[in-house]
Amino acid sequence: MMFSTHWSESVLFLKLTEGENPPVYKFDGQLLLFSGSFENYLFQMAFRKVEDTQFLYQTEFAASPKRFREILSEKSVQNIQWTTRMELIESLLEPYQLQKTWFSDEVHFYGISSEYIIHVDLSWALNITVSSDNHIVFQKMNRSLARLFGIQPKHYKKLNKAE
Repeated sequence: MMFSTHWSESVLFLKLTEGENPPVYKFDGQLLLFSGSFENYLFQMAFRKVEDTQFLYQTEFAASPKRFREILSEKSVQNIQWTTRMELIESLLEPYQLQKTWFSDEVHFYGISSEYIIHVDLSWALNITVSSDNHIVFQKMNRSLARLFGIQPKHYKKLNKAE
């Protein structure tokens, strides 16, 4: 059952035969898992609303599918133990001491610290969003993530914080 369109001109849908809380899939020529469950999807959308409205600063990092495959290859030779892409992301973000949210899944990682939040989206390739109110911490995170993944932020914006 289709229930939404995605900004990438793909559609989101549920396979109602997959239980009471089915995964959300994205179809844009190929079928891809978009969220581990419909419940996760709802909380993930609420988190995105928070990251877009409740912080002063936000940046996004993005890697194409080709660049993400290169990153995976580079990290494979660094003796990091992982079997899924999300396990690698969680391993790489472990030093940041983020509290992983319960609605994170194999496609989306949501982490919270006292100074910033991070959202990693693997539904297409690698997309990372960092939001914070502390400009100094925010700049340090940008530099750190750029070094860690070998990609530069694609967007940097100062948001109008909602009251």
